[in-house]
Order: sequence, then C-alpha cells, then structure tokens
Amino acid sequence: MMALSFLRKSFCNIVIEDDCIRYCQVNKRQFPYGTKLAVKPIAKGIIEEGKIIDETGLSLILQSCVEDWQLHRKKVRFIVPDGQSVVRSVVIPDEVPAKHIHGYLDMEIGASIHLPFQQPVFDYHLMPNKEVNEEKRVLLVAAEETLVHQFEQVIAQANVYPEEAEITALSLWRLSAYLGLAEDNESVVIIHFEKQGVHISIIHHGIPMLVHYLPYDDNIELTNDDYLFTEVYREVDRLQDFHFFTLQQTNHATTSVLLSGENIIHSFQLFLSSRMTSRIAIVDARKIMDDETIVPSMNKVLGLALKDVL
Repeated sequence: MMALSFLRKSFCNIVIEDDCIRYCQVNKRQFPYGTKLAVKPIAKGIIEEGKIIDETGLSLILQSCVEDWQLHRKKVRFIVPDGQSVVRSVVIPDEVPAKHIHGYLDMEIGASIHLPFQQPVFDYHLMPNKEVNEEKRVLLVAAEETLVHQFEQVIAQANVYPEEAEITALSLWRLSAYLGLAEDNESVVIIHFEKQGVHISIIHHGIPMLVHYLPYDDNIELTNDDYLFTEVYREVDRLQDFHFFTLQQTNHATTSVLLSGENIIHSFQLFLSSRMTSRIAIVDARKIMDDETIVPSMNKVLGLALKDVL
C-alpha cells in the first residue's frame, strides 16, 4: 500500500482535480530547461469535491494521458485532493523513541488522536524542540485510506506506478521557496484559489502547521467578488489567530501572504493590501520558467515536480 511521504525520488507528477489533470516532469540536471507541462480536461461528474464518482471514466482519461504524454511504466507522484487530507500537530511522550513514532501514532489514531475518517494512511515529521521545556511534537499528515487507494488503483490501471502522494501545502511552499518568496526561518500564509474552492495553509519554518480547504458557496462565481474576498480574508485571520495563539503560544505575525491559483489573485492582492501589513506577493512560476504561457493554476504541479530538484 502506497503511503503519504516526505521522501524524495524521481517521478512524473500529476494533479487530478475536478475539471482537469495537470502534468509536469522536470530534468533534475537541467531545470528549468526541458520541463514538460500539460493539461487534460475532465468532463463534469467524473470527480466531485475531490472524490472519484466515475472510476471507469477517469481511468480512460488517464490512459489517454499516458499515451499522449508518453508515461508508460513510469513512477507517479500525485497530490491528495484538497479537502481530503488533514494536518495536525500532535504531542507525543518524550519516552517514545524515533523508530517507534509511527507505531505509536498508528496505535493512538482513533483513541487519543481523532481524525475525520476511520482508516487513515499517514506520514509524520518530527518537530524540532526549540525550547528546553517544550513538548515533543510531530506533524501528522493523514488522508482517508480508501480514497488514496482508489486514486492509486485508477492510476495503476493506466500502466504507470503510483508510488507517492503529497499535499498541496508542501507543493506550494516548495515553489514559493524556489522563487525566493519564502525562507526556512519565517512563517507564511499561502492562499491558492481553484475553481471549486480555496486552499489556505500556514507554513512555519518550512512545515505546514495548518491546512484548510474552503469550498465556495453554490452562488459564488470566481470573479472579483467582495463577498468571496471577505470570506477568505476572515478565514485567513481566524487561522492565523489559532496558529499563533494556540499552537505557538506567541503573537508573532506572519511575514508574508503568498497568492496562487486562478487569475483573481491580482484583484485579491489589491483587496488585502488595504487590510494587512504583511508583505503580499504572487507566486509566479514564469519568473523561473521564462514562459509567458504558464498560468498560476499550474503552480501545484510545478511545486510537486520541484521535489525532484530541491
């Protein structure tokens, strides 16, 4: 069974969304030269809210992608759909040695660690202890096992090998760091607009401490909508308060707010500039790719592919 992973290998990279499949493959030694990018539309009703509705239909589209992009028998890395993964900071006893942390978490999930699904697949990252008396913590990243397994099966049916799943927050932070927009020693908010919802994450010292997916109301159109902007701003403010007062026990402000995704990010940048004192920047991959045709909606798959470079 494939697992969520922090490890680095060489892969072709795909992001499967409700309306399309995005693909990226990089040449580690020549990046950004030789980078391959592509998009394949998905008909409505095949995937809804990150869940596969029509497995046969998705399998046929993936088989077409494998043919068109020449991916036969290659290893695949993909992103767990937004809204279908959970990130938690978990305190563990000091006496639990590093080699037994996975077993401890496996035992405590469902007992002292509560997740919104019964059977998770998970990975973790041991947090560094910055203070003498600070509790021992791990960052737990989990997704529903049946959902990840379903994506794994459909991908495998297309004659490729799904070997690793990741979350949006890590991919977007990786791209932001490569662009020089985020440093390992700071805290940033990353806001990524998609057609079905907005992904918000708080990255502290390179680690996604809080991840939240906010689906749009049925009556919202992805335009320069003050109602949408206000809702997103309020959610960001709420998450910042929770992170810095509850998890970190400090009121340090984030140094940057990074915007990614659909084209309304430019209008949202103007909206935020009159409401926040943090630096507000747009994650623009064209600065490294030297390709004006690249759109911000490709940021997730580019960040995923950068795992082979960094």
